[in-house]
Amino acid sequence: MRSPEGRTALPPAPGVVKRWEENVRTLSSLGLLSIDTDTKLLGIRWVDGTHYPIPTPAMIEERMRKDPVLAEKMAQGFDVKNFILTPFALPLDTLVAALGKATLAQYKKGGNKLTSTNGDTLELNEDEPLWAWDQYKGADVNGSLIYHPQRFTKDNHGGSTKAELLKNPENAWRILLLEENPDIPREGKGKTTGGRKQIEANSTAAEYLSALQTDPIYRREQGLTPEDEIVHALIHLTEQQHIINDYQGPGTIPFLTGAYFPASGDVPCLYWDRDNRQWYLGRGDPQDRGGNCGFRPGVGVSA
Repeated sequence: MRSPEGRTALPPAPGVVKRWEENVRTLSSLGLLSIDTDTKLLGIRWVDGTHYPIPTPAMIEERMRKDPVLAEKMAQGFDVKNFILTPFALPLDTLVAALGKATLAQYKKGGNKLTSTNGDTLELNEDEPLWAWDQYKGADVNGSLIYHPQRFTKDNHGGSTKAELLKNPENAWRILLLEENPDIPREGKGKTTGGRKQIEANSTAAEYLSALQTDPIYRREQGLTPEDEIVHALIHLTEQQHIINDYQGPGTIPFLTGAYFPASGDVPCLYWDRDNRQWYLGRGDPQDRGGNCGFRPGVGVSA
């Protein structure tokens, strides 16, 4: 096998292949992937019918090798064994339904119980495993949810709709390296790795966004989208059989600053609600703060 420059290409690292297989296994088990009748390639389909093939492990590895910043970020705790492969070109409604379906299936498989990351047993509302704010319905399709905001303002947010982003096929799949521990550290509990202090809870979404834009130690880091966090939750649920973002237990509510609702001025969040025994796909004011509210950064692996 040869690269475009004619050099002999190295095979993808075992860690890349293993994580890729975990992601694909999870997405396939929920019926989220499809084979294009013309190209015969496995991928996903957007509402306009466009089919986007899934990046292969070799493609992902090649992108990593070309990006010198990734080595720095991996030394700071963003490990290749923790990347997520987000099918961004799937409608958000499809992913929301998949998380509810997978949670109910895992509950039944586990003998009518779920488990938090610390081993606590969690109950489930079987009639409604996931509650979502009504403004999420069709929000990525109609453009009321925007992505990659530069500011949390109604008219000058600097973000893009999903349709605008998909004009570049490279945006159909998001590849993000994450930190190993899915439990966002509470205030004062962050660890320092490779000279980088973990981002802790108890700041506002606006402050988290500002830190990414101004502090060089967090360069190339970005906020997750609802699509990213749903896939992250699905991976942990299906591969490790536990619930993340259990804020009444060991977890923290993540502000998903990779997306924004300009009309209401809200930032998305996804967490587990023990009282109502379900996932809660809600939103928060970007100026709100709380000891159990935090931020999960990701490092993009781009083409």
